[in-house]
Amino acid sequence: MPPHVQTFSLGRARVSVINIGDIQLPLAEHLNVPTERPGEAPELGAVRAQRRLPMQNVLVELPRATVLIDAGHCGAVTPETVYAIPGYAPPPPLLAQLDALGVAAGSVDHVVITHRHWDHFNGTTRPEGDGRVPSFPNARHHLGAADWDKAVQAMAAAPDAIEHGTLGVLHAHGLLNAVAGRLDLGCGVEIVPAPGETVGHQVARVAC
Repeated sequence: MPPHVQTFSLGRARVSVINIGDIQLPLAEHLNVPTERPGEAPELGAVRAQRRLPMQNVLVELPRATVLIDAGHCGAVTPETVYAIPGYAPPPPLLAQLDALGVAAGSVDHVVITHRHWDHFNGTTRPEGDGRVPSFPNARHHLGAADWDKAVQAMAAAPDAIEHGTLGVLHAHGLLNAVAGRLDLGCGVEIVPAPGETVGHQVARVAC
């Protein structure tokens, strides 16, 4: 098993949690955790102590389909960004880790993008020639409809928005599905709305 992957069985599914890299992110600041108060839950102390956050994608291999939950990569975390960990060497890219698991990019049937934060979708496309192409050319990519609306606004407002080379490319190839409400993928995975981190946030429920 690749060193940056944890795999377990869930019913008839094989689930692999893939670490695509760690970033520097003080969770207390990011989540607006209040200053310490007497009698508070001890879990809040753990949140305040958190400084390093792993970025993870989840591969779900089912009898009837292969589903990837989020498709990010660590390449965008350059040394000058606030997320960079000094001296940190990231794991191999997502496609290389999938290959090590014996999963070809072309065999992925669905990509569930949980929400519109860059580290959850910046690996959905890859460079080719002077542009970008889908990393998973045979997969339907499912993004919350409200997050797709925000992506359209971002692309209209900024020519250099990351969505142009990712979500916009998927849309141009007819691979993007804007999900409004629940969606049963018909393979043992259901997409469930869970607004919170973004307005279009969604989760994947596996039952097989």
